[in-house]
Amino acid sequence: MTNETANETTDGAKKAPAAFEVNLRHLHALSLLAADKDSREYLAGVWIDPETRPGHVLLFATNGFRVGLLRECDWGANTPLKPLFVPSAIIKQLPKDGTAAISEDSTAAVVQGKAGGLMLKWAPLQTSMPCWFNLVPQSVTDEVNFFDAVQLGLFAKVNAQLNRTKEDAGLLNIRWNEGGPSYVVRLPRHPDFLGLNSMHTQRVKDKCKLPSLLPAWWLPASDEATEGLV
Repeated sequence: MTNETANETTDGAKKAPAAFEVNLRHLHALSLLAADKDSREYLAGVWIDPETRPGHVLLFATNGFRVGLLRECDWGANTPLKPLFVPSAIIKQLPKDGTAAISEDSTAAVVQGKAGGLMLKWAPLQTSMPCWFNLVPQSVTDEVNFFDAVQLGLFAKVNAQLNRTKEDAGLLNIRWNEGGPSYVVRLPRHPDFLGLNSMHTQRVKDKCKLPSLLPAWWLPASDEATEGLV
């Protein structure tokens, strides 16, 4: 399916009967974790999910290996009942800040921000939202573990987008899933964010093994070696 986009500017933002009011900075941040150049269209954008956690509206994006979830708001009387997909191509046309009313007829109307009155429309995606619930681990471990910093780079970019600055963007709270190969990524300044990474974690762990926590030259010298230094 090809998503067709049409831009339309109106004197005022069109208010749909039922709509998600979404923070555009949050939408752009989550889109960094969406798939790029993937034939699976349902991965190339951000899902707005009012179903999986009753009472809460979540933003959800994944490229198949990394997952990002962010609690956007509480469910309200005017909240659509079904998940809605916003393609990355649409998100790129929206301003970086402000809010937008994203309605169940697949339109996004910017209601606050410099581009107030901008409206975008796209073809609804017929595919069901991927189930992310079973990916979230039930427990994590605090033991020292191994990570591929390149894989964590996307989460740092998400953090920077949410922070509006690159300062402290690299501060990530990482925990391994006790029951599987993935690890959990939390952002200290954004407790409503939950990230998951499952890409090659066992391979990284095997490659990063070391015989000891500290290098050999740091270990206590033998008595004989100590005497030679006096």
